[in-house]
Amino acid sequence: MSHEAVRVDPDMEYLTPGVVDLEQMFWTGLGATYTHCNQVWPNLYIGDKKTALEKPGLVEMGVTHIINAAEGTWNNVSTGADYYRDMNIIYCGIEADDTPTFNISPYFYSAANFIHQALSDPDKMIHSLFLVNPSGDIFLEKHWKSVVSRSVCDYFLEAREKALDPEDVPPVISTPHHYLISIYRDKLFFLSVIQTEVPPLFVIEFLHRVAEMIQDYFGECSETVIKDNVVMVYELLEEMLDNGFPLATESNVLKEMIRPPTILRSVVNTLTGSSNVGDKLPTGQLSTIPWRRAGVKYTNNEAYFDVVEEIDAILDRTGTEQTGPPAVLVWDIGKLNPQKLPNLRGSLSLQTGAPKPEENPSLNIDLKIQQLAISGLKVNRLDMFGEKYKPFKGVKYITKAGKFQVRM
Repeated sequence: MSHEAVRVDPDMEYLTPGVVDLEQMFWTGLGATYTHCNQVWPNLYIGDKKTALEKPGLVEMGVTHIINAAEGTWNNVSTGADYYRDMNIIYCGIEADDTPTFNISPYFYSAANFIHQALSDPDKMIHSLFLVNPSGDIFLEKHWKSVVSRSVCDYFLEAREKALDPEDVPPVISTPHHYLISIYRDKLFFLSVIQTEVPPLFVIEFLHRVAEMIQDYFGECSETVIKDNVVMVYELLEEMLDNGFPLATESNVLKEMIRPPTILRSVVNTLTGSSNVGDKLPTGQLSTIPWRRAGVKYTNNEAYFDVVEEIDAILDRTGTEQTGPPAVLVWDIGKLNPQKLPNLRGSLSLQTGAPKPEENPSLNIDLKIQQLAISGLKVNRLDMFGEKYKPFKGVKYITKAGKFQVRM
């Protein structure tokens, strides 16, 4: 590295700072603002000793893996795996001295492999779930890994205050370290905390399933009901989400694992010391159809469906169905003389006993010639006569693609 600034690209005015320039930035405080932690890659942070020792900050950031490149007791960061034992964090330590002569290259592969596994391992879709009442109070929270501080909900509460209506709160809110995805059901907010980008509709669908399951189990989804059955609600959430991903979300499967509360079952559990948690694998888990139990057998293989049939038909006076407009007149002129323009004549009459037509009836006349495309048919004139040589008055002719509609 050069001690003085150099111009790397002769076509650019930018000068790459040298060692002297960098030392002046460090000692004088000029240049970029110093922060204890910086995100250098999506979900990858580089921090100093202060960041590594502050556990609440690590929890708020959702840190799951730590690689300490300065492990040791002398002039190093002496944390170690035991320091993060209560945080469910995967730790990797490298005893590297902070000296210019230390050769760190032997640790490149192991450190890169550790980072690669941490980033490529599919993280939890949902880290935490908070239930918030209309007043903005969090009355229930569930964490599927490390505990996420309630302060992450401040971003959601700010958006709630700005919204004119609870349903106007944005369903997806981006924060510096998390994504907040929420729904509003039964005057309650179901707020999920996500660390990595996931399909929002996938999470929203799961939150709706949670609300529907509470409604199905207890008959009502409200703050009071959830508090009165908080133990069973936690059991349901534990079964519905496994390692941050939806697992059992069908009602028939959950009800075999966690039996719905009843007065009789509560008395039996009190006397026998049993619980509502099932001791057998739900049969629905073994079925290819998640909402249907496996191995179901019935005496009669029957299925009943409510079928509503609607028929739109035209009937004549005898009750016979008319599949199309009645053909009252058909011309059959045989072979045409190419030297003369054909003049077709015919008469139109109503069937005997047919009801009198409406005041202004419409009459469709469709001219067809066998083995001849309709585009090759041309009609010069169409006249209608009530009596011989007395044309009808007020007759309108509408022509389109060889079809004529006569309106009287």
